[in-house]
Amino acid sequence: MVIINGLEESVTYQAIFEEGVASGEAKGFRYAILVFGRKRFGEPNTETLATLQSITVPETLERVVMRLLEVESWDELVGGI
Repeated sequence: MVIINGLEESVTYQAIFEEGVASGEAKGFRYAILVFGRKRFGEPNTETLATLQSITVPETLERVVMRLLEVESWDELVGGI
C-alpha cells in the first residue's frame, strides 16, 4: 500500500476505507443471497430485489443468508428483516 503524505493515517481516509470494506461485504452477502435464493425459490420479484438492495449493513445481510435454509419463500425471507 502506498502512503501519500500521511493520507493513510487521516480520519477521513479511514472512514472512506471502512465504508468501502462494508460496501464490499454487503455486495458479497447480497450476491450469496441471490445465488442461493434463486436456486431455492426461483427468480425474486422486483420488490424483493429492492428490499435486498436497500440493506447496507453487512451484519443484517449475513443474518438473511443464514435464514435461507430456514424459510420456504422469498417473501418469508425478506419479511423477517
